[in-house]
Amino acid sequence: MVAELLDYLFLAEAFPEALPKAHKPGEAERQRALLDRAWQLKEEDDWGKLLEGLFALGSPEALYLAAQVYLAAGEWREALGLMEEVFRMDFQHPEYLPGYVLARFGQLLDLAGERERALRAYRGVLALSWAPEEARAIARAGLRSPFRL
Repeated sequence: MVAELLDYLFLAEAFPEALPKAHKPGEAERQRALLDRAWQLKEEDDWGKLLEGLFALGSPEALYLAAQVYLAAGEWREALGLMEEVFRMDFQHPEYLPGYVLARFGQLLDLAGERERALRAYRGVLALSWAPEEARAIARAGLRSPFRL
């Protein structure tokens, strides 16, 4: 059987008899697999189950990813509410998260018509020397013009 590594834990639960038993994933591995699946969201994923798992984790990264799922579903107001919650948390880890949080927060603020707050979020991304290039590109685009769906 050939499958993506990130799908292993989900396949192991669905087809326990078909996969090797050499390694039993621990809770930390299960959590990371869930987060990684959300980072690579696909239309065929069970978004409801994914959201359920992300909310159960409740970490800043998990809630950021839950907001991403809502945005992918076109529910930007729910995404903004979650991002407001993430913004009130300590979201410094993992190291790439602050750049992504600020970039997406800026976009959601633009959708809400809060341009000044959006500009502060975009500038915040660019102030982080370690922000991922993807987040920096989003911020530069947001500074040029408001984000639209």
